Formats: sequence, structure tokens, C-alpha cells
Amino acid sequence: MSTIPDILVVDDEPAVCWALTQLFTLQGYRVSAVHTGAEALTKLSERSLTHILLDAKLQDMDGLTLAAAARARNPTAVVVLISGFYYRNDPTIARALADAHIDGFIPKPFTHAEVMRWVLDATPNHG
Repeated sequence: MSTIPDILVVDDEPAVCWALTQLFTLQGYRVSAVHTGAEALTKLSERSLTHILLDAKLQDMDGLTLAAAARARNPTAVVVLISGFYYRNDPTIARALADAHIDGFIPKPFTHAEVMRWVLDATPNHG
């Protein structure tokens, strides 16, 4: 059974939210974008999502803290951390992956293809 992805983008950079919203909307996906952790928590309580892409460093909340909250509220969602702060082999990222707080990591700057791979091919890394 194929489900249209329902995506939440959380990034304090308006340009990143705009670009990802455009990318996903053009594919026919449902997408919401917010700029703070507080806004994300509100969206997470409103509906179940298939994908949550969030920035590691938000102005009001740490992205990994938000990832854990997102996982608790949407246990079947694919949660991907996007960051210009961490690097791919960072021990913090490895720990978040091992603890299943996130399913993947995308470093900034990223390509559209890299982001789309997480929407089209990713499965949650939790059980």
C-alpha cells in the first residue's frame, strides 16, 4: 500500500524551509515547515507524520532533543537530522543513530537528491 508522504520540516533558516517545501510540494507530498522546536511540537501533536526532517541547532531547542520528542510522538516516522554543525561521522550522530532517536543524518549543504532519498527509500531504524 502506497502512502503519500506527510512531511514536517523544522529549520530556523527560512530559505531551507522554503526550498524543502518547494521540493516536496512539487512531488505531490504534503509538507509543513516550521522554524522553532515549539512550533514543531505543536505540529507533532496535531497529526501523525511519515517523515520529520529537522535542523540540529534551533534557536529554542536542541535538534536531538526534538528528535527524541518527535520519535515519542510519531514512533513510525522516519526522523532525519539535517545539520551544518555536526559532521557525518560525529560521535553524537553515531549515538543518536544507535539509540534510534534519528534514522539518518544529512550534512549541510545538501543536494535535493540526498533529501529525496530519505523520503523515497528510508525506513525507520527503530523497531
